[in-house]
Amino acid sequence: MKLLIISSEPLNPDNTFSSIFELNQAKALQKNGFQVSILAVKNDYSLDRVLKLIIRRLFKKKSNDKSLSKDSIYQLIKKSFIACLNIFLKYKLPVEIYCIQNIPVYEAKVRYIKAKDNFSNLKQWKRAAAAGFLSYCKDGGVPELIHAHNRYLFAGAFAFDLYKKYKLPYVLTEHSSFYRRGLVKPADIPVLKDSIENSRRFIIVNPNLRIDIEQIIGKPLAPTEYVPNLLDEVFLSELPSKRIKKEFVFINVASLVPIKGHKYLLEAFARVIKVNQLARLIIIGDGPLIYDLKNTVEKLKINKNVEFLGQLNTLNIVNFLDYADVFVLSSIYETFGVVVLEALVRGKPIVITKCGGSEIFWDKENGLIVNVEDSKALEVAMIKIMNDIDKYNSASIRNNILKEYNPDLISKKLEGIYRGSLTTKQH
Repeated sequence: MKLLIISSEPLNPDNTFSSIFELNQAKALQKNGFQVSILAVKNDYSLDRVLKLIIRRLFKKKSNDKSLSKDSIYQLIKKSFIACLNIFLKYKLPVEIYCIQNIPVYEAKVRYIKAKDNFSNLKQWKRAAAAGFLSYCKDGGVPELIHAHNRYLFAGAFAFDLYKKYKLPYVLTEHSSFYRRGLVKPADIPVLKDSIENSRRFIIVNPNLRIDIEQIIGKPLAPTEYVPNLLDEVFLSELPSKRIKKEFVFINVASLVPIKGHKYLLEAFARVIKVNQLARLIIIGDGPLIYDLKNTVEKLKINKNVEFLGQLNTLNIVNFLDYADVFVLSSIYETFGVVVLEALVRGKPIVITKCGGSEIFWDKENGLIVNVEDSKALEVAMIKIMNDIDKYNSASIRNNILKEYNPDLISKKLEGIYRGSLTTKQH
């Protein structure tokens, strides 16, 4: 089967948080004989970001915008000019074609006036995606089926456009926590309804997501398919033998943004150290809160016990998970929480929050669960699991989680959905 996966985010092989689900899915399906390509749209910068940075540079003020920090004033002015051409004159930016781990990727480029204005940016995103789709079709013809991965709006809306124009069938997966967080705008609801109702199959990555979506769109959904996100096969490698070390290592893997709850994790860990001075916290990930979190570490006087490793590739994450004793998730919201699944597959006991997504992985045999935004509860759980660590069996934790989340089983379920979607009309 010739399948085109449409991603709402750009792909980055060095960033484990950027469209990793689409890439893992593509690799698994290609392994099973599917002809798979990925269409993605990349926004390196928006006009508002560039103009703000130019002004700050002119007045010699510092900026937290790391991605543009090395650009000169001339380069920034040039970027603002290109953005204006793209936005106001509908100048099409070139489509880049490349491969990631043998998966063909068609990456279109787009510029926005304001990066965080979803609805007003939708037309520009779809225009860029259309250019990427045409490049894909020129190379190998029209796909038999499209699988759009929504992180709230864009990919599903574009798949619906392709259905209207070319009668191309599509299935739609929703990943976003926007529904639970109350971030859906009224103007977006008709677009969401159209993309969901005209899909051949609507897939959710967490059973709880169905209720959240129904509350927003104001009507019951037709039958949905629950299909968990796929693991990268790197996490399935053999577990290492247990290492003997003096320190006790907690690990957290997450983007450094407010909804990941690092503030509560650091507050809790500051009190854990008072119980065990050899406790250590490793934080993997990057984001806008990096400087604030490092300042918090300094204020709490725990800088000797906390290490920020930044953004790492998948293999390095596996190595650090193997080195750690316990995985901690402090998120306020999650739709799925694949990092919890990855930690469990590496045999790690967990301390997680009731954040709406990751609860599906937890049981009494693999760790502890606490309320969100509660540093005291996190502290108590971290101390308890540290004291009871010998009660947890890595092999059992891994084997139990793989009974339900084995990539081969999930791939077969997807294949069944695809084949069924080609023989049935919209639900």
